[in-house]
Amino acid sequence: MAALYEALIADSVLERDQGVLDAMREKNDGEIKKLDEKIADAEENLGESEVREAHLAKSLFFVRIGDKEKALEQLKVTESKTVAVGQKMDLVFYTLQLAFFYMDYDLISKSIDKAKKWWMLRRS
Repeated sequence: MAALYEALIADSVLERDQGVLDAMREKNDGEIKKLDEKIADAEENLGESEVREAHLAKSLFFVRIGDKEKALEQLKVTESKTVAVGQKMDLVFYTLQLAFFYMDYDLISKSIDKAKKWWMLRRS
């Protein structure tokens, strides 16, 4: 959770430990490289659903490490690869998870509105 660690340092909640931060970044970079390779392989050798799943894995990685901006960006990419309404709802719930964690009330409101929209489409 390097992004969260940096935010807590910026807010003077924690003191910077460069060794810890470097270790987090190195681990994150290694995982991102693996996920990018998985996406590239899926795009070259597999079908659309596998490409979507690879993008979803990267989205969930960013959610897990608390990198809000990259997670939201990757969730949008994943949404563009998603057809099923139920899967689109899942993406909205991941966005809500981030929004609640960061207490981003604007994003919470937008995500709830989006969920209502998808729910109404699913019911019709």
